[in-house]
Amino acid sequence: MSLFFAGSSPMACDSCDGETADAFDASFQAAWPVFMAGLAMVLGLLVWGWALPWRKANAARRVGIAIGAPTLVVLDTVVFWALLDLP
Repeated sequence: MSLFFAGSSPMACDSCDGETADAFDASFQAAWPVFMAGLAMVLGLLVWGWALPWRKANAARRVGIAIGAPTLVVLDTVVFWALLDLP
């Protein structure tokens, strides 16, 4: 869901022109790779959580990963919107 909203964020500046559009485009070009890298880290956490051996010793680690993945999605989204120069 966050990928949909981040991907559609360039529509926020459809009516912009001149310096406002240039500033938004520059900030989007910097923020998009950061956002995608964050989502790649979330994917890595999810794969790591499933790749752990299914033993009782890994239960706490698995819970930490299960909490960390959605937390990282929220943090990634906040960082993305903070990097954007919205009109």
